[in-house]
Amino acid sequence: MKRVGGLVLFWFIVTLFLALPKSNGQSVFPGLPVLNPAYVNNFSEARGLPQTCASDAIIDHRGRIWVATCPVMAGINSVRLFQFDGYDFNSVNLANDSIPERTMAVLKQTTADGELLGWFESEGVNTMFLFNPDRQTTRVVSFDYQREGAIKDLAVEADGKVLVVLNNKDSLRLYRLDQKSLHKQLVTSWSSPIPPGAAPANSVYGTSLFVSGDEALVANTMPLQIFRINLQERHCQIYPVSDFFPDFIETSPENRLVNDQFSLRFFTTALGDLMCFVPGTKRQMFIRHSLGAPFEPMPGLPAGYLVIRVEKDAAENILLLLKDRQGQYAGLLYDRQGRVYDYSPLVAGHKRIYNLRSLNFLETIFISADDGLSYKSIQKENAVQCMLSGYSIRGMAEIEPGLFFITSENKPAVFCRMASGKIEAVLNTPLTQAFGLNMRRKFDRSSDGSIWGNRGDTLVQYNPVSGAHQDYAPFPNLWYKTLLADGRIAVFRQGKGLSFFDPVSGKDSPWNQGGELRDIKGFVHGISQTRDGKVWLLTTHGLWQIDLVSGKQKCLGFGPEFRDFRFLCMAEADDGKVWLGTFLGGIHIYDPATGTVKVVDKSNGLPNNTIASITRDAAGDFWAATYKGLARLSPEGVVMANLLQQEGLCELEFNRYAALLAQDGTLLLGTIAGLQVIHPQSLAAQRKAESAPQIYLTSLTVADAGSDAERTYKTAFNDLPRLVLPPDRRHLRVHFALSNYLQSNRNQFAYMLEGVDKNWTFIGSQNELVFNDLPSGRYTLLIKGCDFQGNWTAAPVRISLYAREFFYKQAWFYVLCALPFVVFALIWFRRLRSE
Repeated sequence: MKRVGGLVLFWFIVTLFLALPKSNGQSVFPGLPVLNPAYVNNFSEARGLPQTCASDAIIDHRGRIWVATCPVMAGINSVRLFQFDGYDFNSVNLANDSIPERTMAVLKQTTADGELLGWFESEGVNTMFLFNPDRQTTRVVSFDYQREGAIKDLAVEADGKVLVVLNNKDSLRLYRLDQKSLHKQLVTSWSSPIPPGAAPANSVYGTSLFVSGDEALVANTMPLQIFRINLQERHCQIYPVSDFFPDFIETSPENRLVNDQFSLRFFTTALGDLMCFVPGTKRQMFIRHSLGAPFEPMPGLPAGYLVIRVEKDAAENILLLLKDRQGQYAGLLYDRQGRVYDYSPLVAGHKRIYNLRSLNFLETIFISADDGLSYKSIQKENAVQCMLSGYSIRGMAEIEPGLFFITSENKPAVFCRMASGKIEAVLNTPLTQAFGLNMRRKFDRSSDGSIWGNRGDTLVQYNPVSGAHQDYAPFPNLWYKTLLADGRIAVFRQGKGLSFFDPVSGKDSPWNQGGELRDIKGFVHGISQTRDGKVWLLTTHGLWQIDLVSGKQKCLGFGPEFRDFRFLCMAEADDGKVWLGTFLGGIHIYDPATGTVKVVDKSNGLPNNTIASITRDAAGDFWAATYKGLARLSPEGVVMANLLQQEGLCELEFNRYAALLAQDGTLLLGTIAGLQVIHPQSLAAQRKAESAPQIYLTSLTVADAGSDAERTYKTAFNDLPRLVLPPDRRHLRVHFALSNYLQSNRNQFAYMLEGVDKNWTFIGSQNELVFNDLPSGRYTLLIKGCDFQGNWTAAPVRISLYAREFFYKQAWFYVLCALPFVVFALIWFRRLRSE
């Protein structure tokens, strides 16, 4: 016996380290928190893109993606820009025939008006553009290449005006572009000549432009100079770089050769610091913490890595892309609070990276590279945790705040301290003496703090304060039990039916009216009690409702309102409705007052239709653990989010009888391969901080009221007037997309005819609506959508319609038809009076 116990203890110690919380990625930079990818999509094989390689991707104000292909394809790509809607790439012509085919579009940024700003890059071509993505029209401004030099950079001022910097061998020029015309700001010569034989100023050793208020900094890499320009006075002062970075500038030809960005670049941080990237130097990154303070080398840059790109997102996070001597990518992210993260798992493994774009690098990132355009989301750390890896979790009890007793099907029970993540053995403790090591059903906590469970056929009451436990007489064939509000224990035994055990008197009272319950077909998966005192038995052959006061009982689940009669779990809402988890029918929300049932299944966004448990959190939301993921639902039954393994789940398949809401609001859920810990408040806060997806139209086809043809709109949807549909062709076809491109095939959509319909009609993942006979009248078509995580769009698409009725069905026609009879009746009446 001692030998067996020793073997169990040895096996427990060997496997205990597997139970600790795991990080999903290895840190390239030890000591830094690691950000890992959750979902990854590569769009290189999507329809409509003529090549795999993407040089840049920019997101406009409506969440649409615009993609530029790589320079290697300039000879065959005369279109120069592609729009991607999550399904297909559609080509867009940026300019007229004056731009040669062997020309590439360089995307800079979006303006305050939502236009895409950039320039065309090719020998002899010196043209910038402002592209309106709504109307798909382009405004171009050209410069004389020989006289003015090459366009090197663009920037947008606070008032929306665009600054353009050009340079050639002799001078630097700055222009300002407003809505009407182009204005020259200044022309200045280099303070020192370019060394003979060195690359000319309009080569890849470029120029960058940084604007802050009324001041602009223009940085040039050859010669290495900084131009400080007062935009109001049009005054320029030239500095050698050493004046900005005294004692720190040491050139490094080796670094200069590997840098992708060849221009010195400035960035302001959310904390007010000024960060500078100086390529071709050994220090590379510098920072100034206050106005007038000197620049200092940025601390913490890892040895053995070179910074090759620096990008800033709309949320003011700054991402450093690094590369080691073997050519492998790594990343460091500085968030707006100054925290630093290891971003390497998100950039590693790519071929040459051309650009990194994001609205918020902490949420998603677009990577344009030789191996295609990739879109990645970032795992939510802390809010979703995995513990006890390899344990098939079953019974759980909170012994004291933050301390949990966890049992498993395949391993001995353990203590888990949630705050520290510490796992402790429970061999030969009062708890294991009370319940054993493999409790497979849920525990119940009474109002006095006692914990109820069973050890085989014996009911057990455990006192967490004293550590004492009391056994109650064996209940042969005990299958399931639950604690009732009055302190009694509802016990179901196979072949003996339902009984109610009173621990005070020791009396076990069979439910005499439950003769039918003794011969239930299938298994009992749960016993619950609602606030009205009724007891519910969930079985694989119906749902039994038992009224303890009246003695009445009834079996539900076989009517047409139910999709499945096999019930696995249950939870009660504040409004008295009962949420029922079924074997293959999803969630059934049953209203006992009316007998109505609302079904929520995969077509409504659930990850799976087999529901292992339903738990209501402190905020009133419901968490449905399924056999293929976890769903969070609103009290109204709307799927608000889905969590899968990419977002930190231990395992997709959850266990029955393994759900616990802790005293601090933490949700513990058992899977077949670990303990899932969810912090609903943290997760809800993270989701709330994220940008809601936007829905937009990609095409709209209607019958032309003035002809027999159809008319298709692909642009300027916001400028559409009320569409008039002829009575004999009240047709409409609409295509639409969401701004979340991670799992486009799992997006969900719904529509409503405002003024006609009272409720939304859900159409699943179909991103197309076709109406062949719209109702007559004036109304608005509303279309909304939610992404695969259950995030709904903040505002729907609105299309104003006027569907005409046939003339013979209109009121004026009926009046006109009735008029002769009215006139005749009046004449007849007057004639009768005259006689």
